[in-house]
Amino acid sequence: MNKLKELKIVFESENDIEMISELIADCFYKNNVTGVVIESPVELTDEWGEDPVVSENFSVSGYINYLELEKIELIKKDVSDILNSFNVKLDFQTRDILEEDWSSSWKEFFYPVEISKNIVIKPTWRELEKDYKIIINIDPGMAFGSGSHATTSLCVKMIEETIEKNDKVLDIGCGSGILMIAAQKCGASFVTGIDNDVTAVEISKENMRLNKIDDSKFSVFTSNLLSCVNSKFDLITANILAEVIVELIPDLQSVSKENTRFIFSGIIEEKKDMVIKKMEEFKIKPEKIYNDNGWIAISGSY
Repeated sequence: MNKLKELKIVFESENDIEMISELIADCFYKNNVTGVVIESPVELTDEWGEDPVVSENFSVSGYINYLELEKIELIKKDVSDILNSFNVKLDFQTRDILEEDWSSSWKEFFYPVEISKNIVIKPTWRELEKDYKIIINIDPGMAFGSGSHATTSLCVKMIEETIEKNDKVLDIGCGSGILMIAAQKCGASFVTGIDNDVTAVEISKENMRLNKIDDSKFSVFTSNLLSCVNSKFDLITANILAEVIVELIPDLQSVSKENTRFIFSGIIEEKKDMVIKKMEEFKIKPEKIYNDNGWIAISGSY
């Protein structure tokens, strides 16, 4: 059996707990460690049964392949750096875990996520309690993207509001493919996804097919930002870190048309102005700004 190393980061803070959790989770994603679990204490009721398994602390856990254990120190450094300005007490814990055990047990953490009255993101092993016009079936596997992250739901909302029929769409950092599926089901004629994580690319393809999207309607490939993209698009989405968005914006002209629209997400509130400044520098006019518990999504166009 293959082994994984679990890195659990237990924390205490008087700041916004959800914000701290997501900042720590992003340090895992930044280092291409996916399948991240965020846990928090809960108040037990009779509904939990006789022997519930619950967390006693606020924590974020990620799972690292034994061939990539150097990532543990990188993540610890990133977490310490990004939380340096917050009053947070951190405890880094590691343990061995069997990959086979993790591959089934992680599913208990994911539930359907209602994006709007029309759209829901549904893990394949869950049932829905009501009908929706658009159902995005998802099996995240070990790739980032179950729909529960605020930045993902903000992006899907903006896609629903922004997309036009027969748009050609590019998703930069496609993760498990949720934004590609949303764009296609909202009317795109063709969707392209890129990610620097080979696992994410394969899971994106699987999820597209899971949603009965024909292979002729999408393309997904491994790429570092725009290095392998040669087409031009009507709508471009990027749900990635603010620093990467700022790095990306100057190169977007090569894949844009005169009226291309953009959706940027994965931005913490403190870095919103940095992204807007770079957008305006390259003639992208900000149009809508959504905020969900300190996470920002911005739409704009030339």
